[in-house]
Amino acid sequence: MVLCKFPPMELTSRVLFQFSAVKSRITLEKFSATRDKGILTATGNVDFSRNNYSLKLEDFQFDLKSEQFYLTRHKNHELQLDGGLQLSGNLQNPVLSGDVTIPRASFYLPAFTTEGTDPELDEEVGLPRLVQSAARI
Repeated sequence: MVLCKFPPMELTSRVLFQFSAVKSRITLEKFSATRDKGILTATGNVDFSRNNYSLKLEDFQFDLKSEQFYLTRHKNHELQLDGGLQLSGNLQNPVLSGDVTIPRASFYLPAFTTEGTDPELDEEVGLPRLVQSAARI
């Protein structure tokens, strides 16, 4: 049973990134994504250790910042972010810190259910799903 489904999103943003790899470190020197008037930027690095022919993730550190960036913008849902996050540590002890504000968010709930996407097929047109469910109890 599918409780939620997300329709495919159209990408209307511009994404740029630059990274480098030196010895056992990969550095994300610059990542930026713009969409409408918003921007999302990131920098960071990942350190690896070598063991014969395999690599093991040791430590990581990433900084993300967003200003009026729409993470998603669709007729059924939209989510705009402001703020900054820091992700650091290792896989055994990750640390996430920062502040994120959601200045704008909206969701059209009937679009996220497997039923009710076509009003002509609904038993009671115009009644919200929660009201229909409460009436059955």
